Amino acid sequence: MLIGKFDSAAVAIDYLDKARKLAPSEIIPWMPAPKYSFIIITENNLEILKNSKDVPAYKRFLIINFKDTFK
Repeated sequence: MLIGKFDSAAVAIDYLDKARKLAPSEIIPWMPAPKYSFIIITENNLEILKNSKDVPAYKRFLIINFKDTFK
């Protein structure tokens, strides 16, 4: 699922944090938490990811660049 554009990574991460908290009870309560995850991605990186299909590499990129948000 993709959700709109954000002014900055910080704004996107703030939204992501709120969604993470609400997901188990209000957004997708029927799905066990280990079955889903959240990431942020720019339009350019989304196109690269669509072509490479290397989600683990992109998740490593997020961990390196946003250590406090993605673990």
